[in-house]
Amino acid sequence: MRLTSKNIRSNPLALVRSLPTKLVSVNQIKLADDRVTDEIFVSRYKAFLLGKSVVHQTRVSLDLIRSGFWKKDQQGNWGLINNPIDPKHLQDAIAMIRLGSRPALHLYENPNQSDSKRFVCSDDEVTYAAYGKLEISKVPVVLMAKPRDLEESCLSVRCYQRKGKDSIALLEGIVPVIHELVPSILGQKKPELIETLDTLTETLRDLKEPLRAFHQPGSVTLHYHHTLYSVLFRAEECLDSMKLLISKGRVLLAAALLRSLHELALVFYVDWLTPMQTYRYLQMASVIPEREWEATCERWRKEEIAAGTSPLDAKNIKDAHMRAFRLGSVVNERARIFPLGEDFHRDVYRFLSEVVHHDFSMTARYTHTLDNGDDAVYFNDVLKAITHLSDIIVAAIVTRVRSDLGPISATPSSSVD
Repeated sequence: MRLTSKNIRSNPLALVRSLPTKLVSVNQIKLADDRVTDEIFVSRYKAFLLGKSVVHQTRVSLDLIRSGFWKKDQQGNWGLINNPIDPKHLQDAIAMIRLGSRPALHLYENPNQSDSKRFVCSDDEVTYAAYGKLEISKVPVVLMAKPRDLEESCLSVRCYQRKGKDSIALLEGIVPVIHELVPSILGQKKPELIETLDTLTETLRDLKEPLRAFHQPGSVTLHYHHTLYSVLFRAEECLDSMKLLISKGRVLLAAALLRSLHELALVFYVDWLTPMQTYRYLQMASVIPEREWEATCERWRKEEIAAGTSPLDAKNIKDAHMRAFRLGSVVNERARIFPLGEDFHRDVYRFLSEVVHHDFSMTARYTHTLDNGDDAVYFNDVLKAITHLSDIIVAAIVTRVRSDLGPISATPSSSVD
């Protein structure tokens, strides 16, 4: 059926962001007879499942990761172990990624200090190879190590234990990573504002077709690529609207749209960082208020205690659910992990709130209009703010979407924030 304005619907819960799952017995899972086990990975993953350690979900450049694992021989020399990859499994993984799945690679720090790669990936060799074939440059990972000197912010996850049930992996905290250098599409010498908006809009439009081309539908539906496309389109709409307002001389109203663009980037970053995880809470936060979600979590807490879970564990589970929900619902929580940092968000939000709510700082900008005409509005500083902020916000989106699609020309440069 062809979509028209009459049959288009909007339901956040209808967005499918995970593949269908099926419960199978461990006895039904078969490994190749010649597969070599990485004992370091096994021990760390067991510690996570038992709630003894925390893992960190983030994005890491693929070229920092070594596929396989290092193992010392009897003489103490390192040897690289690579288990064989079934070509059919590789093609299936490629198809799954092009469908819209972004499975995470499980990593730990490389114990072989003579190796140039920082991390090793011993349990997800097929997925690693698929990302490599597609030339996806920055991939979702689960880091089973301390989160130090990373490229992107982390979501720290712990397995909470429940009496008579499987443990549940939930958000324990965040590890912000603030970037001193940020991407720029325009570079340090910014053009005039209208040209700025035209260039940024063209950059967004130029990315939409490669995204369409990368997406490959299959027998099941996943909406991750649809989500990315919606972000590009919404950002384009913001810039188009700003240009229309500026052409009418309504510069301050155009600046108000920066708030929408900024919040769009915050939601996008949280989703892009761990695309197979945080979407659940972004969906939930878009349809129910926090008070209702807290009441649901409180009911679950009481049920857990009644089933034999300790009161402390039940409370920790509730708190973890609430942390994740607030990440999906509260702008300030998302700003904490955005690579531009809380201070940037606080300054931008203070300025944009003045524009949106029209306090006396805005009244002062219109002081001279009564005596000198309606063109006598002060907005010179706002022109610079729109140029600078729209550039770095759009670049923050574009660079990360590009990193998810393989090689695309004209990568933005870096400039000092």
